[in-house]
Amino acid sequence: MTDPLKALSDLGVSIWLDDLARTRLTSGGLVRLTEQDHVVGVTTNPSIFSKAISAGADAYRELTREVLQRLKTATNDRF
Repeated sequence: MTDPLKALSDLGVSIWLDDLARTRLTSGGLVRLTEQDHVVGVTTNPSIFSKAISAGADAYRELTREVLQRLKTATNDRF
C-alpha cells in the first residue's frame, strides 16, 4: 500500500495541517501527525479557533479560567 502523503513529502511538498484544536495538542495527536503523517506545520485562522472553542468548550474551560485569573491578578497589581 502506498502512502500518498509520504510520496508528496518525498517530492518536496510540505504537508501543513489547517485545523487545530486544544485536544489535538493535549492528546498527542499533533505529534503523531508529525511523526507518522509527514505534517511539518500548522496554520489556522480566527474562524477555526472560534469553531474549536465553541465545539470543544470543555477542553478550553480550565485554560480560560487560568488566563482570566492571571488578568485579574495583573490588573489588581497595577492599581
